[in-house]
Amino acid sequence: MCRHHRVLTVAAVALAACTQPRDVASPVVAADAVAGDGAYEMIDLGTLLPNNPAAGSEAYGINDRGQVMGWSSINPTDGYARAHPHAFLWDGGVMQDYGSPGPATFGQFVFGNINASGAFVATSSQQRAVLWADGAVQDLGTLGGPSARAGGINNRGQVVGTSALATPGEHAYLWENGVMSDLGTLGGRDSRALEINQGGQVAGYAQDAAGAWHAFLWEQGVMQDLGAGGSLPGSAALNDPGDVAGSSLATGASGFFWSHGALQDLGTVSGGNPLRLNNRGQVVGNDYPSGAFIWEGGVRTDLGHLPGGDISQAWAINNRGQVVGTSNVAPNAIGKPHQFHAFVWENGQMLDLGTFAPPPGERPVQSLATAINEQGDVVGWAEVHSEVPHAVLWRRGGGPLARSATRD
Repeated sequence: MCRHHRVLTVAAVALAACTQPRDVASPVVAADAVAGDGAYEMIDLGTLLPNNPAAGSEAYGINDRGQVMGWSSINPTDGYARAHPHAFLWDGGVMQDYGSPGPATFGQFVFGNINASGAFVATSSQQRAVLWADGAVQDLGTLGGPSARAGGINNRGQVVGTSALATPGEHAYLWENGVMSDLGTLGGRDSRALEINQGGQVAGYAQDAAGAWHAFLWEQGVMQDLGAGGSLPGSAALNDPGDVAGSSLATGASGFFWSHGALQDLGTVSGGNPLRLNNRGQVVGNDYPSGAFIWEGGVRTDLGHLPGGDISQAWAINNRGQVVGTSNVAPNAIGKPHQFHAFVWENGQMLDLGTFAPPPGERPVQSLATAINEQGDVVGWAEVHSEVPHAVLWRRGGGPLARSATRD
């Protein structure tokens, strides 16, 4: 099962040599955590600049070994906590600096998932697919054009994504052992690979001869049309059994679930929010304005929202059926700061994972859960004060949130 983590606030440009790895001291259990469920402890993973209160960080993936990946600012400028980001791998209490694909400025990373060995992929702001593994960053190249995007990576180290061609158009690719292979199309000009599972199957969208976009499942050189799609491409989620869930970017479009030739309708989903899929065939998604939902076996259930709120957004699901995301705790209102808290949903109940207490005089701070592993460990970020996020690990602790550290 692969997940994509879209980082809308991070910067990076074209590939350059990785900086020397830099380790940062162990994190602390969060002090002044508020509104959190007592079953989870909230651990501040810090930043690559632990002595600079202006530096920010966010976590976007965690594997079953507890390794966490994300980004951290290494030179916050003009009070902007997300400036000059480097990728990091947090492992065993140490945040390791994995560098940047170039002289980082403003822009974005689009992270793919982290695999079992701690490798992960991203797309830089200069539209280059990059792989971080063993402390080094590598440009994956292209299919002849100037740019490429990374979608996901599996435990074999196979990477999928989309590359520009030397001629007009873009094609889905599979990268393995230094070689990028073109996966072709369904008869049209363009295709996009979005997910890869542990068996090497690939899911994405491709154009047919008439120019329509159809979801596909690729396996051992054969691209299969799943019979779902439309005028626009969309998202696709793929699990290890080979099931696919997806949705179009078109407004008001329905999502779909495909399993071994059978296609089922998921109902309306928000096209800008990718669906997630676990190995049990459970699908989570979002439908604005009602919020997050889970679908299983033809039944769709609204996940609800945290007390005081009216909307939620799901970001990830594990094979135990635990869902993480964010929900507001007060209705959004024009002219007032939003108040969103990270959540974990399990057994029909949405639990508030909390955030930090804002410094005196500041607006309420927010948090977001982005990923969850099979042990139920959750990562994401929480603001330590206005517009300054820190990467956070929420771990089930069985008691009240510890308060063993202080924060200025």
